[in-house]
This record gives sequence, C-alpha cells and structure tokens, in this order.
Amino acid sequence: MQGNYITNFLKSEDIIWEDIIENDNRIELYIKMKQKPHICPRCGEITSKIHDYRVQRIKDVPLFGKPTVIGLKKRRYVCKHCGKKFYEHIDYLPRYHRMTNRLSIYILQQLKKQQSMKDISEVTGVSITTVMRLLDTIGVEPDYKTLPEIISIYKFKENSGGRKYHCIIVDPKERKILDIYKLLLAKYDTLTTEQKEELEVMFWYSDDLRIAYLLKEEFNDKVLKCKNSKEAKIELKRWIQLAKESKIDEFKRCVQVFNRWFEEITNAFDIPYTNSVTEGYNNKIKVLKRLAYGYRNFYRFRKRILYCNA
Repeated sequence: MQGNYITNFLKSEDIIWEDIIENDNRIELYIKMKQKPHICPRCGEITSKIHDYRVQRIKDVPLFGKPTVIGLKKRRYVCKHCGKKFYEHIDYLPRYHRMTNRLSIYILQQLKKQQSMKDISEVTGVSITTVMRLLDTIGVEPDYKTLPEIISIYKFKENSGGRKYHCIIVDPKERKILDIYKLLLAKYDTLTTEQKEELEVMFWYSDDLRIAYLLKEEFNDKVLKCKNSKEAKIELKRWIQLAKESKIDEFKRCVQVFNRWFEEITNAFDIPYTNSVTEGYNNKIKVLKRLAYGYRNFYRFRKRILYCNA
C-alpha cells in the first residue's frame, strides 16, 4: 500500500511541487493543488476566483522511514455571485483535519502488526493519544450467539484494566479467538452487576469452572492475606485440602507444588522480599528477544540487555 501511495503521490498530475526539505527528523513536502473551478457551498454557482492563500501543515504517511509533513498552500475561493468565501476541496484531507486519510489507514494497518503504539507514534510523527484514538474506532467485538463445542482457556499476564492477569477464550477447532476476559481472575467483589451476570452464565456452562473460581477466591481472601508464616501454614493446608476435594485435574499439579515447597512458601510471609523485580526484568528480556526474533550471539544479547536497562 505504502509503495503504491508514494509512486502515485509523486506522479500525481493534480499536485504542483514547490519544495522538498529533508532533515534528520522528518521530510517536509511543500505543494499546492492545480487550480480548478469550485462549486459555492452556499448558492451552488461555479467560481474560479481566488481570495487568498494560507499554508496548512498536514501529517502524511512516512516516507523512507521518516515522519512526513505536507506544507499545503491552500486556496480560499470567493463566489462572484453571493460573496461566500470557502477553501478548496481536497480528496485526501477531511475538513479541519491535520492528518491525511492515508495516514489514518496506514496507522490502522500498523496496529495489526506486532509493534508498540509508541513505535507507531514515532515513525508517523503523531502522538500516542492519536494512535489510541484510531484504535478505539476499530470494531472488533466478537459476534457469536452460542459457544462452540470445544473452548480453550488460557491466562496471560498483562497489567491493563487494573488487573495483573487476563484470560483468552479460544475455539481450538476453528483456530480463532472468541474473546479476552479479565473476569475470571478478578476479585468477585470488584465486579459490576453486569460482569457478575456474565460470570454466572459461564459457570452455568461449567461446574468445574465455578469450583475453580471459588478456590481462587478462597486463596486470595484467606491464604494471601496471612500476616506471618504461622497463619499461612494453617490457611494453606486448609486450601490444599479443598483443592484435593475438588477432584479437578488441573489442581493436582498445583497441590503437588505446594506440598513440595510448603516450608519455603509459608516462610515467604515472614520476609518482605519477592522475586517481582527479577520477573519484571525477565518480561523486558522476553520482549527484547521477541522483537529481535532471537539472538545468536550471547555476548551481544547480554550487552543489549545491560545497555537497555542501564
């Protein structure tokens, strides 16, 4: 799309080129449109009389990897019949806008790729707020009336919406995402009435899901709120017993880990340190590795990690 746009833009017969300035930060294109008769928006008569000009700066699709700004010498016409003054019509620029339709489409296309909104903001020269606002215009709400025969649920970590974890609902047969929820891992007393109703519908489909959610609530309300290792040992033993009685296969592994590391886990309630800082750096390393599609040279990888976090 971008290659075709650049070719068409440079070859357009409707554009008169006045200057091109390139610096380290951006490219500036100074143009004006070829003059043509315009219809008066008030009386409908045709006029070609120019009243004055003004230069309008418009952000456009980046060229050669740099943000691009068009300096458009825009005509203001005056109607000979009724005296109405109005600006010339330009197809790629909606009225009162400071960026072209092409740039809006380009940003939406970039949002489909695996890159941050900050990166899109920097390469296009628009604010992150503008990128977010364009994302908000996209209609991606799922449209399904019934659940498929098989659903797959998986949690992932993301600190958005006031939650540390979200879960993804997938149809594994059709290989498509059904929805993203923050409900299953949210505390019940923080949910709205509507969210609680949605949760009850999900529990209606799966009794195991309901039991698992209750176990999660019990763990948060009782175990995690212990003030010391003595309280933690009592509450964690009680929770392990509840998890065993649930007979949910997915909790078997959890119970085994808690039993194996019982003393170490409960002792953590007496110590004010956690592994959260290390986990935070680990997440940054994962992002760095993913963006580079991996590193073959360990020393270069090590240097990049230390440099990015210096």
